[in-house]
Amino acid sequence: MLDIPSPITLEGHRQNCSDSVYGEKLTCENDRAVWTTSSKSFYIIGVDHTIFSEVSDSLVETIYLRLIDPGLEKDNCSSMPQHSIYPCKLTGTSRHPYPNMTVVYMNCSTNMSDSPRYLNTSPCVKASSTYAVVDPLFSDYNESCKQFLTSWMYTDKDAFSSYSDVHKEMMKGFNILWYIRSGKMLIVFFVFSRHISEDTQKINRAMNSSIEDFLDIYGDQMPIRYSYNDVKKMTSNFKEKLGQGGFGSVYKGSLGSNNRGVAIKILDSTKREGKDFVSEVATMGKIDHVNVVQLIGFVAERRKQALIYELIPNGSLDKYIFPREEGKPINFLDWDKTYEIALGIARAIEYLHRGCGGMQILHFDINPYKILLDQNYNPKVSGFGLAKSYPIDASNISITHGVGGTIGYIAPELFYRNIGGVSNKSDVYSFGMLLMEMAGRRKNLNALAENESQIYFPSWIYRQLYQGNDIEMENATQEENDIAKKIIIVALWCILLKPVDRPSMTKVVEMLEGELGALQIPDKPFMIAGCDGDEDVMLNSLV
Repeated sequence: MLDIPSPITLEGHRQNCSDSVYGEKLTCENDRAVWTTSSKSFYIIGVDHTIFSEVSDSLVETIYLRLIDPGLEKDNCSSMPQHSIYPCKLTGTSRHPYPNMTVVYMNCSTNMSDSPRYLNTSPCVKASSTYAVVDPLFSDYNESCKQFLTSWMYTDKDAFSSYSDVHKEMMKGFNILWYIRSGKMLIVFFVFSRHISEDTQKINRAMNSSIEDFLDIYGDQMPIRYSYNDVKKMTSNFKEKLGQGGFGSVYKGSLGSNNRGVAIKILDSTKREGKDFVSEVATMGKIDHVNVVQLIGFVAERRKQALIYELIPNGSLDKYIFPREEGKPINFLDWDKTYEIALGIARAIEYLHRGCGGMQILHFDINPYKILLDQNYNPKVSGFGLAKSYPIDASNISITHGVGGTIGYIAPELFYRNIGGVSNKSDVYSFGMLLMEMAGRRKNLNALAENESQIYFPSWIYRQLYQGNDIEMENATQEENDIAKKIIIVALWCILLKPVDRPSMTKVVEMLEGELGALQIPDKPFMIAGCDGDEDVMLNSLV
């Protein structure tokens, strides 16, 4: 029997045990765990907890589910998938990560044996005109062929010599990610100790000692250290709360005789290690850039931790590119300002990667919630909780703090090292996803959209550009359409699958500053099937 860890439980074993808000549920049938979405059921053959991350105002747990189509049988290559699966048609909280590959079944009226990517399914399948194509491109499609079935498989292979080899890989199943907000389903943490309170005290003492040791090491690199009582005075005893995040609350305050506005983040020290806090303070203490938020001071006092930043009055970028409520209009930034913001963010990240003193800074969490806008709507990169410093000549980074970041912006190599090492190109990917949302003025993935063409914006827009269609934004001039197109093309380069194929942030800045006519569309940024209602169209995509 498959072990289903908390918070995933099987329907029938506990009340309210399955998250069926989006039509997804877990059940147990004939001693097999079954995951169902959109009336399609798959066997669960593996479960693994992987990530806790902060999204907007809550913590999110990301869980891998390894699924297999019930129609597939081991050592029987004539068995076929029961369900066609299209990433954009998965509802609710689920998405598929790499290295899933798409397997497309086609019936062809002509012999395709001269096309090496077309694998004849015979003798496994009786119909001699049936072919399977793994991860097809636009150029792979033949007018004589009609797609009738699409499935996935989890594999790191990039070439297959026969359909039976493909079938063997399909028996390994495919992965999806299931995202669970902490406020929606209970996230349970287990403490393996009989003396919890005693051990907690030991941990607290060790953390405090660690913080003080780190402070001594960093010394002059640190901003001004304040006491917790100082913070209480700055905030008038925490009178005005600006927001709440997964790792703490933010309050408005004033500093000095001129009452300089500051934003003070009171951290929940139970949700992060002391060394991570000091690392963030030390990292921010090195940074001096017009497009990076300034850290003025900090508090490190036993269990009291706080960060004191300059106050950025217009809040985070997401408020200006995402509607607050379904169907409710918002005042979007004009295209000139959108371009200026994109360029400002790019320059800030390029500055971090260029580094100083032989060290580069990797942010690891670029997203619209971490971009603040000042009184003139100039961008300020913030949120350095996951940032780390590395030697500037390091091409591959060893991640010892675990995978983190914000869902939808995390580079795929942080999950799958076989596609390339972790490097500053991971920030490039996150920036590309951010650019795409700025251009589309909506979230990249909206699994609840009524029209399938609206579900995954990067796939839809890539198809438009690939087919030579003009990019026309609503109520935009030709010049504004050109700005949007430039941002989109740069974004497509940034979200290429392999890190080595993505441009550096220095090149990204050059592309944004350059002429639109000098930009070319990348050959293969995506791989998604059926995202726009046309099941005969395949797009190479990242999700």
